[in-house]
Amino acid sequence: MSARGRFAAVIIGAAGLAVAGSASADPGFGGSVVVTTDYVFRGLSQTQNDGAIQADLHYQWLAGWFAGAWASNVRFEAPDSPNREYNLYLGYARQLTADWSGRVAVVHYGYPGDAIDYDYDELAVSTDYQNRLFLTVAWSPNVSRYSYNYGAAHHRAEISYEINGRQPLKYGVSAAAGGGYYDLTDLFGRSYWAANGGLVYGYRDFQLDVTYYWVSGEARDIFGPTAARDHWVATLLWRF
Repeated sequence: MSARGRFAAVIIGAAGLAVAGSASADPGFGGSVVVTTDYVFRGLSQTQNDGAIQADLHYQWLAGWFAGAWASNVRFEAPDSPNREYNLYLGYARQLTADWSGRVAVVHYGYPGDAIDYDYDELAVSTDYQNRLFLTVAWSPNVSRYSYNYGAAHHRAEISYEINGRQPLKYGVSAAAGGGYYDLTDLFGRSYWAANGGLVYGYRDFQLDVTYYWVSGEARDIFGPTAARDHWVATLLWRF
């Protein structure tokens, strides 16, 4: 997979789309192994601010189709929280113009051994401009989530809107920043904002991210102060 494809997929992907799905990626098998001080997804800690080890394996066809699987340890606020997450994904990426590319993906999020049945499915549509500006809209019809203050809600709709950008600097370092709006009205009658910013260093097949995450007060009200807090996260990724 080309360097361009790798960065694009990392910055715009859902959890399980950490490496696959760039229109400029080389065909064939690929994957990654990640070690991070906190698994943060859409501004929220999925491990209660503990570290995580993650892995991805995927295949990309020359025609633009891609499919893969991703896994991580997790730990939620809910009683009897699952301790594993896996994603199965299938999608299609296409170069639209010289500057713009697009991607559509279907993702299944699974949590073996969960007591609340957190499993859900999602449709994500994304586009990027020159591998520097990334826009993503994702919709799920059947989310189940546990809220710190509202209890559990099952099989409701969730929509997310995200924008991310990166600017190469010098010596393999890039500045990266982004933000998102997460509409949980159908789940809890609430929504929240999240943002992030930091530096990314790439060397051959390795990438080191140091990122600061911020979430709005609504997120803390919904998910509690442990899952939704402002903090720094360091992540080391190796691609193969």
